[in-house]
Amino acid sequence: MLVMYSIRPGDSLSRIAGFHGISLKLLLALNPQIDNPNLIHPGQVILVPEHSTSPAAELAEESNPADEPVWLKIARREEGVAEIKGDQHNHRVLEYLATCTKTDPDLRTRDETAWCSAFACWVMEEAGFESPRTAWARTWFDARWGREEPIDNPRLGAIAVFRRGTGGHVGFFLEDLGNKVAILGGNQANKVKVSHYPKSSEHYDLLGYRWPE
Repeated sequence: MLVMYSIRPGDSLSRIAGFHGISLKLLLALNPQIDNPNLIHPGQVILVPEHSTSPAAELAEESNPADEPVWLKIARREEGVAEIKGDQHNHRVLEYLATCTKTDPDLRTRDETAWCSAFACWVMEEAGFESPRTAWARTWFDARWGREEPIDNPRLGAIAVFRRGTGGHVGFFLEDLGNKVAILGGNQANKVKVSHYPKSSEHYDLLGYRWPE
């Protein structure tokens, strides 16, 4: 059985083929639209054989051998994925949004939909954990997903939840910077990247940290 696979930053066709146990020649035969195997880009969708485990999780383990939670390794591997301006949409972002089964289906069809929570949901699901499955970022805190982390000493990879006006923001904790924290998340300047957020300000308030059960 064939399934769709979205190219991640840092992927190569030979590596994808090897992970799925097929030759590069066969992978190219399954995807005749590829003219040059050396010219692929993040968000591009190809066909691959179905795999019993998460490609994102296993490939992230290979490319990020550091001693850190698997979900953080998966998130790191997505850095650089960004919205596409105009009428087109990044299929990778739509893949994140597809995880949000509790969100209006129409909102899951365009990458302009606020997708920070969608990214966090997708990452945790790929790592083998259940997520809130909603694009509403505050749900991670308000619904008490997982268990609480100490706000003054969170672990690397803890899920940070912020209040932002009537909405919110969610991402993965990397470092305490005093009055700010370094967060790896989606929809940060419309892409997956590391950003610094204030713990308390006119626009953002850190509500707390969560950790999977």
